[in-house]
Amino acid sequence: MSTRRVMGALAVVGVLVVVGGGCGGDDRDGAPSPDATSADASASTAPAGPIGWVDALPIGPPPTIGYVIGHTYHSPDGRTVELPRDRGITAIARLGDGFLVVDDRYFEGTAGVELLDARGNRVREIGTVAGTPVLSPDGSTLRWITFTPSEVSRSEWRPTRLHTADVATGEIRSRVIHRDRDELPEIPQPEGLAEVSVRRGVVLVVDHVTGEQVARLPSPGSWIRGRIRSAAWEDRAHLLVSYVRGNGRAATILRVDVRTGDWSLAVDWTPTQRSSTVAFETGPAD
Repeated sequence: MSTRRVMGALAVVGVLVVVGGGCGGDDRDGAPSPDATSADASASTAPAGPIGWVDALPIGPPPTIGYVIGHTYHSPDGRTVELPRDRGITAIARLGDGFLVVDDRYFEGTAGVELLDARGNRVREIGTVAGTPVLSPDGSTLRWITFTPSEVSRSEWRPTRLHTADVATGEIRSRVIHRDRDELPEIPQPEGLAEVSVRRGVVLVVDHVTGEQVARLPSPGSWIRGRIRSAAWEDRAHLLVSYVRGNGRAATILRVDVRTGDWSLAVDWTPTQRSSTVAFETGPAD
């Protein structure tokens, strides 16, 4: 079975963010760009510039889902856990008393996956994956597949394995998949994913599975393009998006009501601790 087929069978939980353009640029407030116009009159009166706009947003409640900024996990109950600082975290899920995380050790389309204890200490590495572990609709189990890219040397090769973990106890059950003769177990892609893009002064939110447009929101300015790094549904009406400074040294989390297009501040500017990674906790598949 090809690496491409393995990767295609893996589901990414949360929100896929597709934003054109780079993340660079000057953070100084400037005049609105031509594509910052919108039918919404409130957008045209918003403070110009990527920082001034954020600082003028109304302050809302903190996120109701966990998230990672830099190397710190923030729980919805206000608890924080310091995570290993030698790697960035791109996905996180609670497992037993600790966490299952995907890190930024990228190689040929894969990333590292590892277990952390309740204090954020690394327990062990599990292998490499090509997507985020999938949480069942009832939140009781996590599933993911580890495999070795064909580009590695024979001495580093490891069998392909399907892992199923009990979220409450942290127990992990694994079995080897023989890719030359076994069908790869299907891990259905969850519904309700979205793609967020910025085009011609409009922020588009599209259901990733059906292609249906969920919302069409006025963009505060062209400078938002490239500053949104990750996103997740907080509930059916609210989308959380991470938003970074141009230098990537600080990030904030914004909340947008997709029914009205109203933006608010969920998490104030927070240092990224030399990691521009912002990850939201994996939620159940719909």
